[in-house]
Amino acid sequence: MSRTAPDSAATSTRHPVRQYVDGILQVARGAVRSPWAGSAVVAGFAVQSAVLAVVLRRSIYDEDYHLGAIAYFAGGAGPFDEQPDTLRRLGDVERYGSYLYHVLLGVVWRMTAGLAPDHRVVVLRLVSVAMVAGALLVLRRLMLVLGMSGAATNVALLLVASVPMLTFLAASVNYDNLMILAVCLLWLAVAEVWRGERDPWSAWARVLLWSGVACLAKFSAVPLVAGTVMVLLVRQVLVLRRGREPRPGATRVAVITRGAWLLAAVVASVAVVERYGWNLVRYGTPLPDCIQVQDLQTCLSWGPWRRNYELDGQFPDLSPGVPELVAYVTRDWIPSLSTTWTFFGAVVDGKVSGTLGAHVAGLLVVAASVAVVVLCLVGLRDVAALRGAVPLLVGCTLYVVALGGQNFSDYLRLGEPVGVQGRYLLPVAVVLIPFAVHAWAHLVRRQRLRSAPFVTALAVALMISQGGGVIGVLARSDTTWFRPGGWEAVGTSVREVALTVVLDDALIPDPRRVVGTSAVP
Repeated sequence: MSRTAPDSAATSTRHPVRQYVDGILQVARGAVRSPWAGSAVVAGFAVQSAVLAVVLRRSIYDEDYHLGAIAYFAGGAGPFDEQPDTLRRLGDVERYGSYLYHVLLGVVWRMTAGLAPDHRVVVLRLVSVAMVAGALLVLRRLMLVLGMSGAATNVALLLVASVPMLTFLAASVNYDNLMILAVCLLWLAVAEVWRGERDPWSAWARVLLWSGVACLAKFSAVPLVAGTVMVLLVRQVLVLRRGREPRPGATRVAVITRGAWLLAAVVASVAVVERYGWNLVRYGTPLPDCIQVQDLQTCLSWGPWRRNYELDGQFPDLSPGVPELVAYVTRDWIPSLSTTWTFFGAVVDGKVSGTLGAHVAGLLVVAASVAVVVLCLVGLRDVAALRGAVPLLVGCTLYVVALGGQNFSDYLRLGEPVGVQGRYLLPVAVVLIPFAVHAWAHLVRRQRLRSAPFVTALAVALMISQGGGVIGVLARSDTTWFRPGGWEAVGTSVREVALTVVLDDALIPDPRRVVGTSAVP
């Protein structure tokens, strides 16, 4: 009895503390699972990107090019018109496959004709912010449809929304923003078909519609779309053979809705065939080089084409081989992607003013990239078990292979790793990050790691405070990035907050290295 009494007293003493801690944890779990948490994440992202959209000068990521293409279509030209000889500075905009973003924002440009030019640009940027914010909302719905838990969904959404490159790019006039939205909508439609929608015709129509929108928003979406839809089509054929396809509804509303989706899908499909199919027939490739369509002077007036043209004339082509490929990927490609993942800046007086971000951001990029890849590989079985994840994985794989293949081909021809940008991985990062979170959640549950919630919260807090969102963009920015007038004060204030929060570069080395001219857009 003498031993039992102290133990009982200790237990009764500790019990209120445990109860208090459990209560806090319960409230935290409820908050993380809440749909309001996801909405708050998207709202926070939109506010941060909107601030950048208002205060920054021209983005280093081809914003002047996109504004020129938008102004061209806003002037009355259509995507099927012959390009006039007087329009040279944009290269080929007659048969290029990435016109949809420019055409849509051309309408907005016309609607804002009464505003000052800078204010019109801000409006276009805010439209782009809305596109990416919409993509995040669709992404949250996608994760839930796939079968991820509410907590894992909101944590993954927070991590995606905190990627500084996504925050920066959303605040720019850039067709990547429409592509990301279209890809998320495509993946949601694919997941709905995969799980068996009540109206498969409407679901398939949405697949075709968003496939077309993604391909016409940016040409690089083609392999991603092809891989995703190919797997879905194979699976659907197997489902039809088993006679498990549900019958569509026959109500009047269902018929009208189905007809609207089918009509939109037909229009998108015809537009894709007109652009890529006709290019294939006429030029022998779905993506003809500028010189195949326009004269030399027009092509030379477009900066990226002129750069490649000059490098090609100075460098003898290399022969492709496995040793060359391995050397390129390990020595040039991966280092360039990791370095440019945090390359931010503005065009000031016609020159690029950019930064690779804080050293701690570089360390986090490397660590987070390794973690995402390892978790997706280790937890591949758990990820593949999600309803509709397989076509997404195949689409992402084909996209990365196509991107790397194009970069390697350019390297063999030009002798430098040009055009290698971390931002090109955003379309796959927005879904691979959630997959990694899902794999981590299953690993924690399987191994019963009680400290995992605290470790996860600490890691998320570290990534956000030391390089997430607007903090990562402005932590090593320059005051010349900000638009003149009252906006300089706003931008400088946000910059000062970022400088205060982020660790000094002298304390942490950046494990990345700059390769050739890869850090220059």
